[in-house]
Amino acid sequence: MKFIPVVAVSLFISLLWSCQLKMAPEREGVSDSVEQSAINLGGILAEQTDRLSSDKSLCPEATGNAVGSLRPLTDRLQQLKQAGVSTPPDDFMATWREKQHAVLANFEVLDENTLASWRRLNAELLRYFGAVCFADELERIFYNSRYADVVNDSSLKSTCYTRRYDRIYVNLYTSSTFDFVHTTGGNVRLIQETAYPNEGKISIKFELDDKRYVDLFIRIPEWAQTASVTGKGVKYPVYPGEYTEIASKWKTGDQVEVLLGMKPQIIGRANDRWGFSFGPLLLTYQADSLPRHTGTNNPLAQLQMVSPPGKMPTFTYAGIPEHTLVLQPFYAESNGEKRTVWIK
Repeated sequence: MKFIPVVAVSLFISLLWSCQLKMAPEREGVSDSVEQSAINLGGILAEQTDRLSSDKSLCPEATGNAVGSLRPLTDRLQQLKQAGVSTPPDDFMATWREKQHAVLANFEVLDENTLASWRRLNAELLRYFGAVCFADELERIFYNSRYADVVNDSSLKSTCYTRRYDRIYVNLYTSSTFDFVHTTGGNVRLIQETAYPNEGKISIKFELDDKRYVDLFIRIPEWAQTASVTGKGVKYPVYPGEYTEIASKWKTGDQVEVLLGMKPQIIGRANDRWGFSFGPLLLTYQADSLPRHTGTNNPLAQLQMVSPPGKMPTFTYAGIPEHTLVLQPFYAESNGEKRTVWIK
């Protein structure tokens, strides 16, 4: 009977080895490549991609590069990578913020190459640093650009989700599905349902072969000051400009509800020009429809949303005497109509 302990020990070792094979290894700082075929896009971004690829009249009348060279940022990024720096230094971010402001101020007249270069830089920064501000900037580019080479299926899919083994980062909000194989085996599908950015409600649902642990990271934009995230009945703390982490064992039917609390905000530009934004959207009007503006002390008080929930955001601005300005996103353009953001 002395062989029984040996058999028991052998069985224990066999079971332990089996468990080890099913455990996801901890490998911080390494990203799995996300195959573009694993992502299916829908919603406004998919519609925008199709529209831009088929209607070249929507391209703006570019006046050149008012942003300047991006070379200092790209060169510094390579230096930071070589040094293994994983958090962008303050001086790097100060330079990036300057470029960000320049891009915003000149967004509607930037040439295609400049905007495409800015998009590629921010995509690289997001992949390397994983900071929300870079995803925010990419989202603004995608939802407002009218260049097909900037907003296309490839650029969107390469940004929408980031995967680090079983840690999934939701970088862009748009109706979509994302399929991947869990590190312990089994298929996982994330389903994102939303009318965003027409409204700020996003639902993320799970479909799985079996229960699996997935660490989900939800982007909270810097502008989303009243956001909330609820997963399986639990309300999680949120901080604008950060990812909200939900580490849980998920089953089919489980979901996360994100409310971003979208409100119009004032955005400024030099030369006393200003405009409005709504989440990632720049609110625009027909370029030839604005008489001389005499100014108002509280522009937001003169702004009223007139569109129903879930539809294209449409506002009226009554801050101009004897004139009501209709404001909509850039994707309201049609038939060669030109729109502008800035009010003076």
